[in-house]
Amino acid sequence: MLFPVELYTDGSSLRNPGASGLAYIIRYWVDPNNTGTPESQQIEFSQAYRLSTNNRMEILAVITGLKDVLSKVRASTIQTNQINIFTDSEYVSNAINQNWLSKWQSNNWMTSGYRDRSPSAVKNKDLWEQVLNIQGELKNEGINFTISHVQGHADNQFNNRADELAQAASNSGENSLIDETYEEIYVSNHAR
Repeated sequence: MLFPVELYTDGSSLRNPGASGLAYIIRYWVDPNNTGTPESQQIEFSQAYRLSTNNRMEILAVITGLKDVLSKVRASTIQTNQINIFTDSEYVSNAINQNWLSKWQSNNWMTSGYRDRSPSAVKNKDLWEQVLNIQGELKNEGINFTISHVQGHADNQFNNRADELAQAASNSGENSLIDETYEEIYVSNHAR
């Protein structure tokens, strides 16, 4: 029997932009003895980044978490055909649930403009392209995913834990990775 996987994600950035971090929690169920009573398992992960933004960390947390689940499915550590993602980022959940990604892609990665603003280049295009790629990989493996918005800093213990992990990664700076695309853009914009 296949059980859905829950993926709780969060991102953090000090001073936005600044030292940043992402985190996710994978919850999955196994029934090794076929008793009909599955046991829950949990994996926690966090990563610091030298310099980035909150939105980029929110997106990257989803990407990194999905890649981790996919690698565990391919290694037969986890067996599932459904991943339910939970994020407190409306930006991320709306981009997927309201088909912003499809619209942006069909509009050559330009926004449609809103509130009397002109269309502009979509921010974080490099990460949104990765979301589309991992979505395609999951589909090829027969795995669907949903994404739900949860209220941040509320009563969801797993979202709160992901938030703690992301904040701790932002604050620690230990083994920080470099968000190369962001730093390239940030440095070029601030070198003028």
